Amino acid sequence: MNNDERVSLQYSIKLQDLPNEIARLIDKASSIQTDQLGKRFKKLKLAESYELLTPDALSDIQQLRFTLSDVDATLGDIENIVTGFISMQEEGKSPPAQDDELPPTEFEISDELSEASELVDKLRLFREKGKLRNAEEPSGDTPEQPV
Repeated sequence: MNNDERVSLQYSIKLQDLPNEIARLIDKASSIQTDQLGKRFKKLKLAESYELLTPDALSDIQQLRFTLSDVDATLGDIENIVTGFISMQEEGKSPPAQDDELPPTEFEISDELSEASELVDKLRLFREKGKLRNAEEPSGDTPEQPV
């Protein structure tokens, strides 16, 4: 197992403990920066210019990059937590989302009822005309005579 390998974790804490958790992570990022970065930058700054082109200086530069990566990852974690918290707060304050299946307004209902009423009237008229036609036509009881 590589000790520098990163894993993603998910855990929960009480909402009231969130500010302390953020402070802990900021302290972690700050201590990494102060302890590790400070020492290596100081060493490189005090080195003679010809010493900056040596394997030892290269190693220090690589370690600085790894350390900066750790600080960046911790700051990224902090950013994600704060972003999630702010989103949670905004969701609680935002007006409820409008449902697409809201009942129609009274105006729309009356229009629909009016259209339905007209359709019912047309169906009645159609039935009545159909009854009149059936009454006028000879019944199907008598066989048709060939001509």
